[in-house]
Amino acid sequence: MALSHKYLRFKRFFVLILALGVVIVFVVVLLPSNPTAVIEIVDARGKPIPGATVRPYALRPKPAGGHSGQYIWTKQGYDVSPEPVVTDDTGTATVPYPTFVFERVETGMIYVSIKHPGYVSDYQDIIVSTSLPAGAPWKVWMNSIIARLRGRTVVTRPDPIVLRRGELLILRPTEIPESLTELYAQTSSKGAHDSDFWDRSQAGVVMSRKHAPGAHAVRLIGLNEENELMFSDTVDVTIEPGLTNSVSLALKPARTVRGKLSDNVPRPIVNGRVVANICKPTPRKRRSASSRFCNNLW
Repeated sequence: MALSHKYLRFKRFFVLILALGVVIVFVVVLLPSNPTAVIEIVDARGKPIPGATVRPYALRPKPAGGHSGQYIWTKQGYDVSPEPVVTDDTGTATVPYPTFVFERVETGMIYVSIKHPGYVSDYQDIIVSTSLPAGAPWKVWMNSIIARLRGRTVVTRPDPIVLRRGELLILRPTEIPESLTELYAQTSSKGAHDSDFWDRSQAGVVMSRKHAPGAHAVRLIGLNEENELMFSDTVDVTIEPGLTNSVSLALKPARTVRGKLSDNVPRPIVNGRVVANICKPTPRKRRSASSRFCNNLW
C-alpha cells in the first residue's frame, strides 16, 4: 500500500509538472518578445542610402476578428517607443514595433516617414507579421518555436523602399526689405511640413533639395523687426530635373482680418480655433497646383 501511495503521489507530481510546462510553452509562444522590422532604403539604381531618418508613427492590426483602422503609435501607449532610426552605411534601419496593437490584436502593418536632405520625403505603410506563411515546412515551424522559447525577436524584412532624388529649388525676394529679420517658405511638395525641409542658413534666400520634378506651388513669408508678417503671392513653379531652379518673389505686407462669433454661440468657448483658407478664386476645371495648395493651407 505504501509503495502504491508513493507511486500515486509521484504520478500526480509528474502530471502537475507536465501541465505547468505546457502552460509555460504556450504562454511563451503566444506572447513572443516584440518583433523588429529591418527596413532598407535605396535609390532608383538600388544603391543604399545612408543617413536617411526612418520615423514610425502609426500601427494597423492584422485583418482578423473585425479589427481595422490606423492607430497612432505614441510613447506612452506602448511598451515599444516609436523612436526615429537613421539608416547605416548599408541603407538599413532596424525598427522595433509592438507585437500587439491593443490587447491580443496582432500588429499587421506599421507606418513610417522617411527623410533625407537630398531626397524627396516619403511615407510608407509596411506590412509586418510574426506569423509564418501557410504551408511552411515543419522544420521552419520548429525553428520558430525554439527561437521564441529562447527569447529571440521575430525579424521582418519588407521589400526595400526606393527614394527619389530631389531637385534644388531656391526662393528669394525680388527686393529685400531693410527691416527683414527672418525668411520662410511654403510649398505644396510632399514632406513640406518637416521642420528641416528648407535650408535657411544663407541670408536672403531659402532653398531645398527635396522637391520632385514637376509642378509645385510655393510662396515666401517674411518677418520684420516689428514681428509683422509679409507674404508673396502663391505661384506655380515647374521644377526641371538636374538644374538649379531659382525663383524671385515680391514680399507684400500682410493684411489683418478681424471678425467675431455670433452672440448666439454658447459661451464660454474653450480651445476655440480659427481656420482660414487664402487663395484666389479659380474655376474648378482650371485648378492649378497653387489653388490646391491654397485650399489646403491653414
